[in-house]
Amino acid sequence: MFTRQQQAGLSLVELVIFIVILGIGVVGITRAITTAVNKSSDPLIRKQALVIAESLMEEITLHPFTFCDPSDTNFPTAISGAGCATAGNNQSTLGPTSGETRYSTTTPFDNVGDYSGFTTIDPGPPVVRGIKGIDGVAIAELSNYDVSVAMTQVGITQFGLADATAVIRIVVTVTSGNESVSLTSYRFRYDPNNSP
Repeated sequence: MFTRQQQAGLSLVELVIFIVILGIGVVGITRAITTAVNKSSDPLIRKQALVIAESLMEEITLHPFTFCDPSDTNFPTAISGAGCATAGNNQSTLGPTSGETRYSTTTPFDNVGDYSGFTTIDPGPPVVRGIKGIDGVAIAELSNYDVSVAMTQVGITQFGLADATAVIRIVVTVTSGNESVSLTSYRFRYDPNNSP
């Protein structure tokens, strides 16, 4: 009588199929991990961007928010932006006063509205990116970060004030690669004829 013994183990075909299925699974898991790592934020970059945004927001909000540029002769007595001695010194319109820059030692930004539209990206040519100190010197360690400031007058719409220019929303955005951090603050014109 002939008896058959049960065969134990895997055939070559079964082994090849197992390796193919395992390979597909490993590729899928690797892609999922790679996607998650690429889309996750680097905490150091995010923290540094937040510190830069907070620093610039503080710099902006510490400036006076007045009717006229502090260099205007009618600055202490103006009761509206129309009362400025020079029309270009009217701070009711957002944007830097003519000739003023953040980095100037003789005519620096001296009012909140001067920062409206400020950016650290110099379109060049060549395009220059990165953060500079208040003295205009580039900070090498922050060369991968860019800053932009946007301001909007929101006096009537959000606060119901008669003067639309009495409140501005300030948004400071710092970007580095795929990371972006934005801070928003509001500034009220509560003492329009005072400059520290």
